[in-house]
Amino acid sequence: MKNYKIKSTHFVCTSSFELGELDYANEYYLDAEIYADSPLKAIERYFAEVLYYEYAQENAFIEEGELMYAVLVDVDNCEASKAMVKQWKKDEITLYNNSIIIRVQELTKIELK
Repeated sequence: MKNYKIKSTHFVCTSSFELGELDYANEYYLDAEIYADSPLKAIERYFAEVLYYEYAQENAFIEEGELMYAVLVDVDNCEASKAMVKQWKKDEITLYNNSIIIRVQELTKIELK
């Protein structure tokens, strides 16, 4: 297994099914060291163990070495359930779009001489 340092930047704004992203709500940063067999496996573990969000590779976008991902969340930053998304689509509740930028670095030990 290899050791990876994963850093994520989160931009959160209110979201409307009809209008898309609306008002800025929050911004925050997280990081963790993850042991995994590959960078992709490290990202999957980061989502499960640090962010507590479902991860679907087909919803990810990779550009210039960064992974972009978006998750609909509630006011407590928990991933929205299918029932919540149905209510949100009817404009019955407010959900937030958590736009995430992920950067992965492989950490290796070196010997200083």
